[in-house]
Amino acid sequence: MTVMQDVKSTDACVAGINCCSNTANSETSIDKSSVCMNPSSTSNVLYKPSNYDNWESNFNLCKQIDIEFENVKYIVRKFNFHERKFVTKEILHGINGAFRAGELTAIMGPSGSGKSTLLNVMTGFRATGVTGTICINGDPISTNSPSFRELSCYIHQDDLLRPLMTIGETMMLAAHLKLGFSTSKEYKQNLIKHILALLGLEHRYHVFAGKLSGGQKKRLAIALELISNPPVLFLDEPTTGLDSSSCSQCVSLLKKLASLGHTIVCTIHQPSALIFEMFDKLYTVVDGSCIYQGPVRELVPFLEGQDLVCPSYHNPADFLLEVAVGEHDRDLVKLINAANKKYHEDADNQQINVQRLLSRIKSKDACSKIAGNLKRFPNVMSKLTSFDYVKPAADEVALEEVKSLNASVGTREKLDDKDCDACPTGRGKINGRRSTAYKALHTEQASFIMQYFLLLNRIFICARRNYFLLLARLMSHIVIGLVFGYLYMNVGDKATTVLGNYVYLYGTILLLVYTGKMAVVLTCK
Repeated sequence: MTVMQDVKSTDACVAGINCCSNTANSETSIDKSSVCMNPSSTSNVLYKPSNYDNWESNFNLCKQIDIEFENVKYIVRKFNFHERKFVTKEILHGINGAFRAGELTAIMGPSGSGKSTLLNVMTGFRATGVTGTICINGDPISTNSPSFRELSCYIHQDDLLRPLMTIGETMMLAAHLKLGFSTSKEYKQNLIKHILALLGLEHRYHVFAGKLSGGQKKRLAIALELISNPPVLFLDEPTTGLDSSSCSQCVSLLKKLASLGHTIVCTIHQPSALIFEMFDKLYTVVDGSCIYQGPVRELVPFLEGQDLVCPSYHNPADFLLEVAVGEHDRDLVKLINAANKKYHEDADNQQINVQRLLSRIKSKDACSKIAGNLKRFPNVMSKLTSFDYVKPAADEVALEEVKSLNASVGTREKLDDKDCDACPTGRGKINGRRSTAYKALHTEQASFIMQYFLLLNRIFICARRNYFLLLARLMSHIVIGLVFGYLYMNVGDKATTVLGNYVYLYGTILLLVYTGKMAVVLTCK
């Protein structure tokens, strides 16, 4: 499988990514053979450039969100019946780390190490018993707050999709719920087609969700969250239950989304060497503590510095898990201390790199170019405006170093509408028009009444298409009605048997109530 090439320039808009007419194999739709970078060369009838008028090129412009956490602990408190008292257990032991925008980060570790717990804490699903500091772009925030929930999404391991609804209907329902009815239907349709084309699902538009493969269901779950274009995506073991080809395609898709500026964090159990190399950063958790965090390419040198040599032709991910479970007789406390030391050293080195590059900027032309790359650092931008420009030519070497530098130091500015107008690189506007990506984030959701009718309509659609279940319910009610009629025939006409009327009414009410609730109980997870 060939991994899709990253779009590295803002001029190479995502609107130009269209799927080719070859739709024979739906599982191989996310590669070069199924993606055309030239809009004029595609024959896709579902997603033509004339349908969206080039404005979907702004879809890749999302808020740049960095998540930093320090000394995060998670303590659970439960009652011990043997000791007859409440006992506490610490699951996360004061861990530190950061998840950066534009990076695909994998949280790895053995079973029961705390991977899912860390993900639940970061997403706000675990709020009680959590202590420590979690910062969004340098500002402390509660992950359980509504403001953070608007900027992030959590894709669970299980794909809870309606099997009797098509992909198009599922996406349109999510668009109505998330974007409300203040957004035009044409905008929603174009956005849906754009997302499906990006994920290689546009040729499955009219296919029921229940007939999709495992990899396609995972992509559809991601597509549902991309409607609101969240800057942060959390995924709980997205490759579980998929074959090697589907796993590679799923991780390639996440890598592509990360290249568009999203902050993507996912847990993974034991990846293959090919999939392991696709991740940008690795965060390894063992017994609630971190034993390594940093780039994947630096894992082997880090282990060698701790006298842990990974054998040749051995998967580094497998070797790291072997170390984590204690197969190589190494003290994990030393690894934990070394990981914390490396994390702080990397942060200090990146800060020094930014300051070193600032000292080399000596022309106004260079500042105007480099400003676009450092716009997310208000403290850096304030220094750019105070320089004396003594050289007419731009320092191209410094410019290239800034472009290659991972913009992950300092406090990223909040990309609201006011900041977008003043952005020198046009991050907020393209061709004089405001980015529609920000519109999706700030659009009002559907009201409670509209949500009720939308979900009611979904129930009617699913019930109408499931003929067997509909007939079974109808026949069961007819049979139960005949049974009740036979049992209570001529009962209650006399004063001595009037109590039978109350029994009949009570039984009828229970039947109606529990019959309606049974469908919810059986489908609830």
